[in-house]
Amino acid sequence: MPLIQINDDELNKKLCGSCSACCEYINIPIPTPKTEEDFDDILWYILHKNVTVWIDKKNKWYVEFNTPCTALKKGRCTRYQTRPFLCRDYSQKTCEKNNPVSEVVESFTTQESFLTYLRKNKKTFFGFYVSETALD
Repeated sequence: MPLIQINDDELNKKLCGSCSACCEYINIPIPTPKTEEDFDDILWYILHKNVTVWIDKKNKWYVEFNTPCTALKKGRCTRYQTRPFLCRDYSQKTCEKNNPVSEVVESFTTQESFLTYLRKNKKTFFGFYVSETALD
């Protein structure tokens, strides 16, 4: 008996409906910043368009790049059968649409928002482009 072939679009639609949220960004855990170099790295991240650094309720830090996957066309994966293993491991059961992954406690999209966080939490940082008075 021959196997029934389901095309990528049909399978993707069956599993995900009209959702493509997980294909719209990349979210990567980063080490908790401790040094001036770490703080400077975060400032560098958020000086880029569509980048957010955020902290969850367990004090885990992440950098998020809001950029859609190039295989995404009209809300569907065009290479669903040959998608990367990271995508294959992602389960609809744990999908953020059905189960929010983590509660965002703080998020930073601008240099100002991050410097405000540093001041509020009494973190000392004197990056080469930030004057000492900026943290007073």
